[in-house]
Amino acid sequence: MNRMTVVQSYIGETHYRQIPAPDALLPKVLERIVNGIAINSAYTTKILPPEKEGGLPRHVGNKTECALLGFVLDLKQDYQAIRNEIPEEKLYKVYTFNSARKSMSTVLKNVDGSFRMYSKGASEILLRK
Repeated sequence: MNRMTVVQSYIGETHYRQIPAPDALLPKVLERIVNGIAINSAYTTKILPPEKEGGLPRHVGNKTECALLGFVLDLKQDYQAIRNEIPEEKLYKVYTFNSARKSMSTVLKNVDGSFRMYSKGASEILLRK
């Protein structure tokens, strides 16, 4: 079975040629990465335990989002705990992916009334915004 995975990352001006240890990242940076992936992915996309012992975890939903959620798990973080804390009903606005926009964004309203937006998509689109 062919499945997507994250094998390298560029975080905070550092190119990691393999998945970094969580303590290699600043805690605030780790939190933003994990929250951004957990919240700005379809909540129906998830990684489930293997069906049989020794098997691979089951990927349910969008393959790219599963790869990102797998990255969160590789960082020893729990994306489902974040989703439980911030259920879909609490999301202020979700701009779902489409081929024209080539990106997805999710907006959260903070307790102080300000907003935070997480975005993912084609780099040539996101860097232009």
